[in-house]
Amino acid sequence: VLDSEGSLRYRYDEVGPTAMAMAAEEAPRQQVTLGPNAVTRTIPVPEELHAKIMREPKAAEAEPAREYVLHIEDMQISRPRSAIVHVFGNLPQGEKTAGLDSANYLGYIAIVPKNTKETAGKPAHRHIALQVSPRIRDLLKEKKDLAVTLVPVTADGKPSPSKLGVGKLYLSED
Repeated sequence: VLDSEGSLRYRYDEVGPTAMAMAAEEAPRQQVTLGPNAVTRTIPVPEELHAKIMREPKAAEAEPAREYVLHIEDMQISRPRSAIVHVFGNLPQGEKTAGLDSANYLGYIAIVPKNTKETAGKPAHRHIALQVSPRIRDLLKEKKDLAVTLVPVTADGKPSPSKLGVGKLYLSED
């Protein structure tokens, strides 16, 4: 047995992203039809993580000292089809989308089909990690939760008819 502290003089951190740095929505994956209808899922942000984010400088003042990542686990497309999904955070009440220059815009996800003989006809499962550091502080300054809105579009910006399943969503400090 290797004694990393004694013989190597190295101590491992206890856990990668700590439990307090992850807020997981444990709802089961639901197959939802995206396209003209945006889908919003709300995730809690633990107090310690929220406090760290609030200590970051405002986006206009300086780059954040830490990186914050929105994770979307088990994203699944029903057919081997490409999709672009715009991601927004904490949209104002009643809004389902906003402009790409909006302060609520966190970025986009581009899903490209990977077809091999072995995967033909099977849905692909993906884990998406979207870096949200520059805007997360401003989005959480008045809220403790993050409402993530996913808006799928085609390459030309029209609503996408793709069926997309989304699993667990959480925010972490990396």
